[in-house]
Amino acid sequence: MKKVLALALVASFLCVFGIAVRKASGESAVIADETDVDRRFVTALRERFLFQAAEEHCRRQLARNDVSEHRRVLLFVQYLMCLGDHAASAAPPRRDELWELAARTAREFLASESATDDGYWAALQFALLRISQGRLLREELELFGHPKFAVSGPESPPVEAARTPLRDAIRDLRELEQTAAEKLQAIGVRPGIPLPENAWNETDWLGFEKAVQFRLAAAELELALTYPEDGPDRTAALAEAQRRLQVLAELPDDHPAAFDSRLALARACRLLRQWDSARAALAVIERASLTPQAALRLRAESLRLALDSGDQATLEGILSQGREAGGETSPAYDFALLGAFWMLRSRAEKEGRPTETWNRKILEMLENLRQTGDPYWVRRAELFLAGRGGAASGNDDTMIAVAAENAFRAGRIQEALAGFDRAQAAALRRGAVAEAFRFGLTAAAIASERGDHGEAYRRFAELADRFGDQPQAAQAHLMAIHHLGQLVQTDPNAYLETFASHIRIFLDRQPNHPRGRGLRLRLAQSLELLAKWQEAADEYWKLALSLSDATESQESEDRTPLLSAIEGFGRCTSRSHSSLMAAGKNPAAEVSEAAERLDGWVQQVRQAVTGKAAIRDPAVREAVRLSAQMRLEFHFPAQQTAAMLSQAVEEAEAAQLSRQEYADILFLEAVAHILSGESPTIPWNADHWDEEIVRRVAQRGDSLIQTITDEAAKRKLAELLLSMTESLAVSRRNQKPAEQTAFLESRARWLTIAGRLDAALKAYDELAEQLPERGDLQEAMVLLLVRKGDPASLESALSRLRTVTQRSPEGSSRWFRAKYLTAWCLAKLHRYRQAAELIAVLQTLHPDLGGDETRELFLQLKRQCESAGQ
Repeated sequence: MKKVLALALVASFLCVFGIAVRKASGESAVIADETDVDRRFVTALRERFLFQAAEEHCRRQLARNDVSEHRRVLLFVQYLMCLGDHAASAAPPRRDELWELAARTAREFLASESATDDGYWAALQFALLRISQGRLLREELELFGHPKFAVSGPESPPVEAARTPLRDAIRDLRELEQTAAEKLQAIGVRPGIPLPENAWNETDWLGFEKAVQFRLAAAELELALTYPEDGPDRTAALAEAQRRLQVLAELPDDHPAAFDSRLALARACRLLRQWDSARAALAVIERASLTPQAALRLRAESLRLALDSGDQATLEGILSQGREAGGETSPAYDFALLGAFWMLRSRAEKEGRPTETWNRKILEMLENLRQTGDPYWVRRAELFLAGRGGAASGNDDTMIAVAAENAFRAGRIQEALAGFDRAQAAALRRGAVAEAFRFGLTAAAIASERGDHGEAYRRFAELADRFGDQPQAAQAHLMAIHHLGQLVQTDPNAYLETFASHIRIFLDRQPNHPRGRGLRLRLAQSLELLAKWQEAADEYWKLALSLSDATESQESEDRTPLLSAIEGFGRCTSRSHSSLMAAGKNPAAEVSEAAERLDGWVQQVRQAVTGKAAIRDPAVREAVRLSAQMRLEFHFPAQQTAAMLSQAVEEAEAAQLSRQEYADILFLEAVAHILSGESPTIPWNADHWDEEIVRRVAQRGDSLIQTITDEAAKRKLAELLLSMTESLAVSRRNQKPAEQTAFLESRARWLTIAGRLDAALKAYDELAEQLPERGDLQEAMVLLLVRKGDPASLESALSRLRTVTQRSPEGSSRWFRAKYLTAWCLAKLHRYRQAAELIAVLQTLHPDLGGDETRELFLQLKRQCESAGQ
């Protein structure tokens, strides 16, 4: 546990103060025991870093109503000490929260307490806490890179943040010093007069005064260190602290403040570069009576003095004593040794001497500090080394990396990353490629741990490209791909292309990597999202070929990627064929090549497994379905396709598969027979299939029906689809609204194709009622009514056309179609004059009549009406 000077001195003063006050106030031994138990219990928890437990104990006791004022003050002092230790051991922002809590609690406590002398100890402890706060902030600035404090002009916010609590503490300590002087003067002019109950006597006030004066000197010394070296403010503040400490150093050897005052005086003299005065202050300390911990504190100051003054002989003598005194060690002295070893290492490097010995000692001392488990000293050590990762570490990549690692541990992420970059550059300069890669990998891992996907991707990708021959280069590339994937999720447009490119590069470099299949799937999916249909299809196909061995030897869940690959290949080839057609090209050759790929792969799988077990694999059944669907959609010989499908059905029956498992193949077999001019026998009942299967098969049938040109075959397929989905029509109320709409629209279309016009009209009417904004549904109903052709249907068509016209933007394509059909229906109803007038008015308002194509239709119909009406 660190021996923070403030706490050690106050603890000793509190012990003396407690005895004196108990005597003066006549408190019972029970109360005295309780305060001592509080102190020992809370101290034990603090020394074990159980700060929250210690704080909770203090809060619980302070909340009680039966606690004396004296005990309440001592409990609160202990509470502030806990919060101070806790803050010193915590990293921002938790540390700042604890300081704020301590300050708020202290102000509330001091404002609520009755005006007893005991309360001054709480005020003193509050001042000590702010000195600790200012010191820690100053130390972090000083340890991390030795900042150059401004000589004049405004200071940086961090410097002011360190000075503010110190200035507040100095102000309050001066007030306490003045109060102590006034109290002592009042007691002196009234000797022998009995003091009020719970009032301090002269001895108490003298002890308190010395405590305040020592703390005031310490605060002024800390404030001095926030000013520039050799500047007048620094010199003046150090001189004032020195003046105060010179008085306190004259205290008797057995006074609680004597040792700390002399040690602090030596420090002030050292900082003023008064070497002889510093040695003199240390020389008067009686060493024989020191505890091991005090002896180590004395040795630490002597070590710093020898280093600063260049006293090599004394330095060597101190270092030869090791890190123990009386069998004990101290993290404070270990930290002093760490600083000494670093300084000696720097000197050796400047002089061109080997530094390995000092490097080893530095790392050993760092490990010693970490083993103490004290967060305060560990953090100080990490900050110390982190602050020396720049030019101070020279060209030694090992120590630069140590500094960078400690910057990371101290929460200085940007400094850590920069440090590892410097270490990498230094390692490359000496040809240590493996070390350079390791430093770069560590920096990338830090960025990864922080969730900085952009930085992590950049670093990992650079490692993979620059150090491709390193054993972990592939892992670095995988991490780059991982972080790119995270970036894709946030902004696909910006990163998806790069993501796919990196996967392709990785697969080219590592064709047999264990994660290659998964990456190829992601590559194919990425290319599909980029609408690079043929490239995506090729990657899906490569994946399918690499996964083919999984067909029989692995469980069905292991075959899922194979099924995904085949399905992806089917989707992307279909989109590729559609894009060719949209560009006015005939994709027949491409369709044939894709179907033959699938057929060849299925045949290979059949040959690779025993019997007819291949059909058990969902991927094989999907490949059969895809090949058949492509052939049927693009009018390949239907008889050949039917034979291929019949073989698959026979294999499925032999394998005793449920018909639901190969429902798509059964359906396509029926379609192939229909397109062959046959009347297929349907040996299956779709009513026994799951609704999801029926819906899927029907959707694929709907896609096929739109490609068929033979009207008779089209009607047969429509009837097959209507028959197969009859159960869905009955149960569609259980479907989601969107599913209901899509299904009803498909059935209306199939009814139309099958010539069941009344049923189609009923279906469209239901849809139009649900979706009145859908003008295309109204148009479909008009066309059905026109197709029926009887006067009642034509009148109904005219009524609906009025609705379409009203709801369509004037001049739109649908608006002109509605106008034309209106005139056409009027003509069919022998209202020739009305039809001709409608067209004439329309021609006046819109001379182009909707464009060349519709203009000719309008004019032709107008001539027919004018001729018929004569």
